Parts: sequence; structure tokens; C-alpha cells
Amino acid sequence: MTPGTIRFESDLMKTFDLGLRVRLNPQDILHKQRLFNRLKIEGNNNPDLKNITSLISDQSLKEVIILVLSLNDDGSNLKRSFENLKDNINIEDENEKSMIINDINEILKHWHNYASKTDNKSLHQFKNAMALGQTHPLAQHSGITLSTVHTMKGQEFDIVFIMGMDDETFPDYRAVRNGGIEMTQEKNNLYVAFTRAKRFLYVTYPKKRMMPWGDYKMRRLSRFLDVFKV
Repeated sequence: MTPGTIRFESDLMKTFDLGLRVRLNPQDILHKQRLFNRLKIEGNNNPDLKNITSLISDQSLKEVIILVLSLNDDGSNLKRSFENLKDNINIEDENEKSMIINDINEILKHWHNYASKTDNKSLHQFKNAMALGQTHPLAQHSGITLSTVHTMKGQEFDIVFIMGMDDETFPDYRAVRNGGIEMTQEKNNLYVAFTRAKRFLYVTYPKKRMMPWGDYKMRRLSRFLDVFKV
């Protein structure tokens, strides 16, 4: 994965990513099939993206595909469309809702970094710029870098702060629920995070976390760090 690639955590935003890929390249059969599998659309007639909304049973995923289809080619309504989506999320699972909002905010950061550098904007160029790492803060070599663990792979810094080491955030709540290979992957991710620091590593966790919609939720230290309790 390149430093500029967004790694979507939520199912809604994974659907958006696949939908955008298919819209930008209708001949991308691989991602079209992945999208149809995610949307639970069957059949061999291989419909165009604009013809599948009536076949989607999940209302939230249908809204995401409608959003993809509604985006202007120059991306001029991208920010407004995602802000509207964020304001109208109707999902009871707090963890999933939080991940969707975080994913949307991440897209908007990438769009801002892209749009501020060009007067000739397009969805195609935006997608390419992300793939090349041109919209990510890691493309800047001064100041403080804010990043996810996944986009830090292959990078090293003298001082690293890892924030949010509360249980069901790291490890992710779905990995806690499913166990097995998913928990193993989370441990591998923690190893990556810890080994990014050349000299100093600081790890913090919140005793309570404000959710994106304003409520507070009590948290406990990540189970991965239980060994360090004193």
C-alpha cells in the first residue's frame, strides 16, 4: 500500500471506494464484481453502475452508490455530498458509525490537500493523486505528521506518539468479537506502530472518548497493553 492510499475501515466507505473505481473505469471487471458481491447483487447481465440502485436492498449502501453517481466530474460537490452523508448517518452501532465518520473526514482531508494544489480538478486526477501519495500529509517533510498505523508502514520518525490505545479501538472491536486471524493481524499492526520510532515512543489511551456525534463513552486500556500495567 502506498502512503497516499486510504485504507477504509467502515463497510459503507469500502462500498464508496469500489463504487468510485467502477464509475471512473466501467471496464474494471475485478472491482465491479467485488462491488456487486458486497451489494449482494447476483446475475450475469453485468449491469452498469447507474442501473443497480433498484437492486440494492440495504438502504445505507444504496445511498452511497447514489452519492457516487451524483458526484460532478470535477468534484465540485464532493465536500457537500460527504458532509450531507455524515449528517444523515442512521446506524445504531456506535463503533461502525464512528468509523464511517472518521473515514469521511479522511476523504475530505485528502480532497482538501488535492484541491488546494490545482485549478483543474477532476475525480480521475483526485483518485490518481491519492494513489501516488500526493494528497497525504506524509508527502510533506516538515512539521508534525498525523497518520494512521497503516499509512506509516515503511516510515520512521525520531519521536512517535500513539494515541487511542483503548480496548475495542486498538484492537478493533470487530477483531475482538471475531478473534482468530483478525486478532493476529491487529497484533501485527501494533508491532508496526511500535517500531516506527527511532528514539522515543509515547503511548496514550483515553479513560473516556467523545464519539463523533457528541456522546461520551467510557474506555479501558487496550488488552495488548495489560502486561505494562503497574
